[in-house]
Amino acid sequence: MFAFGAAFPSDVKPGDCSVFWGARAIWGGYTDYIDLLPDRQQIQGPGGIDDGPVEESRMELSDWTNKTGLPALRKWAKNVSQSSSEEFVIRDGLFGLRASPNGSYGYMYIRTWKLGVESVETKEEADAEAAAA
Repeated sequence: MFAFGAAFPSDVKPGDCSVFWGARAIWGGYTDYIDLLPDRQQIQGPGGIDDGPVEESRMELSDWTNKTGLPALRKWAKNVSQSSSEEFVIRDGLFGLRASPNGSYGYMYIRTWKLGVESVETKEEADAEAAAA
């Protein structure tokens, strides 16, 4: 499966996503500096690395990650130690980010995703049916 990054939240599955990205970044604790190394990150579609997401989804996820997800993570990371196993999760419409140092003393494991519209509609229908029951 996916070699780098935090695990998905329990309610998000890779098959629900049009694209997802993960990284194991260098991070010193109590700082907003998160060093994303090119050989410690991957982006892929729900079918695996060879199932490349469409370029539009990649660009949308990249834009959201850089403009919304990572700035929020950096703000949170300034107050977290390297030995922490705390998690940071942000959700914003179709997009989400989950990250944690996992008590690693030097890394930040990061996962971002963009849900497919079909997945969102299916979950909304299931929620509506459950509420009606």
